[in-house]
Amino acid sequence: MIIIKLEENILNFYKDSIESPIYSIRKAELPIVINENGYSISEWINHLMTKTWIEENILYELASLIQKEFPNNKIDWTETFFPVEKRLYLRHVKSTNNLLSNDKSKKLTFKNLMESVQIGIEEQNDFVNNEVLKIVDINLKKVGLK
Repeated sequence: MIIIKLEENILNFYKDSIESPIYSIRKAELPIVINENGYSISEWINHLMTKTWIEENILYELASLIQKEFPNNKIDWTETFFPVEKRLYLRHVKSTNNLLSNDKSKKLTFKNLMESVQIGIEEQNDFVNNEVLKIVDINLKKVGLK
């Protein structure tokens, strides 16, 4: 379980009962944005979503904290969280396909990699993207960002 704590001018991420933070961000850097397809998205959410140790609910907690500490930030939260939720959705589709397939091997092969790519291609459509946007909206409302 990940816990985030704002301690003086540093935001620290703690894992389980480990005393030292596993990751830190300077408070002043929290509202930093990057431009993605014409939208200003949170650099930190974008960066942290790729970490294997991060939990999605912590990303939303971080977003809430950024909004609270920097209410005039320029972050587009919907565009920031779309890739987070899309990644979760694609992971879910892939694991469901694996459960339904007869191939129970967990080995990473070229065939498995190509199947993952194909799933990603097949799931790039307006219906899926609109459903993912609905999930983003629901989650942003839950944390008070909509």
